[in-house]
Amino acid sequence: MPSAAPPDGYVDAFEKRGFTLGDVIGGGLSGTVYKARQRSLERDVAIKIFDNPASLRDDRLRKRFKHEALLLARMQHPSLPVVLTHGEIAGLHDAPLLYTVLEFINGSTLDAEIKNRGRLDAAVAARTILHVLSALSCAHAQSVVHRDVKPSNIIVQDGGHAYLIDFSIGVSLEKISGLTRVTGDNNQPGTYDYMAPEQLAGHDVDHRADIYSAGLVLFEMLSGQNRLRHQSIHTDLRDVTIGVRQAIERACQPKREDRFETAEAFRRALARFENAPASTSKNAVAICRNLKCPQAEWTERGYYEGPRIIKETQDSFCDGCGGQLVYPCDRCGAPFKDTRFCGSCGAPHYEVPECKQCGSWLQSEEMDADTAANGCTKCRSKRAVAAAPSFGAPGDDDIPF
Repeated sequence: MPSAAPPDGYVDAFEKRGFTLGDVIGGGLSGTVYKARQRSLERDVAIKIFDNPASLRDDRLRKRFKHEALLLARMQHPSLPVVLTHGEIAGLHDAPLLYTVLEFINGSTLDAEIKNRGRLDAAVAARTILHVLSALSCAHAQSVVHRDVKPSNIIVQDGGHAYLIDFSIGVSLEKISGLTRVTGDNNQPGTYDYMAPEQLAGHDVDHRADIYSAGLVLFEMLSGQNRLRHQSIHTDLRDVTIGVRQAIERACQPKREDRFETAEAFRRALARFENAPASTSKNAVAICRNLKCPQAEWTERGYYEGPRIIKETQDSFCDGCGGQLVYPCDRCGAPFKDTRFCGSCGAPHYEVPECKQCGSWLQSEEMDADTAANGCTKCRSKRAVAAAPSFGAPGDDDIPF
């Protein structure tokens, strides 16, 4: 947005409140955002003013403007702007002029970054969305849903730190005076291209709508386009590591119950890719962690001894059981090398379930049993041998320890 001087009367009104008003740095339906100088502390701030002529007399939008400051004031997070104060000024318009003073964030919108650079580097995209998801986790912990997560509401600083801004249509799911849903909408507010299906349909939303929108934003950073076709995510992002593709696929599931349960779960699924290699477009080693997969490693008598490991694949799901295939190390993002432990960081790639009493491996039907209390086949075999009359040494078995 081009810079512009503030209207007559604004400068004097804010001078009296200790702020030297500068140029316009943003704007929208509710009004204008100015960069300003807080003289008492010699720091830059952002002042958001409710002065859009089309909105000045709209009581619903005025309530939303106040509502945003109250929502933000409840939260403290490194990726959320700090609310410094808010108030109103009489005499400049027919109605009192509402304003909110916020922390000034020196950076560019993610929307501008994508337009200028096209597809972003995978590590840059991961770092950016990790900051956004961390901010959303903070908001959701306060029962606040943003409802408008999109690139133009994300500011990225030169050092790479990202901020989630503009809670103007955010909502508190708790019944708190001044923070509950603003009524009067005929449908769900938001930005069409980034809305979850339930939001588009006008249904009530919860935090999983933000998770869907964050997945779309990550897809756009990596693909350069905001039109996600669920059935072709893996084709559109074929140069992106499959673990990231799987995370986007899950975050953007049409049914909200199929998405990540929390923004923190989405963040954890992506955290290991922040410094990982950008591409696994070639075939790679994958593991199916389904303990009951029929193509896992089993002994002749049906004891589980390890997962199914596929050495050359790009598939997302196991063709033996339908379980999701896992590619990189959970901790550091290094590729699997057909070993139980990661060669880079030592983290276990998979676990072999064992009896809690004797340490023996388990058969499929025993995996859900309480082996700590009841033992396993091996334990019962030992007890039976101990209780039986001794007519010689018992035969060998293949039940491993």
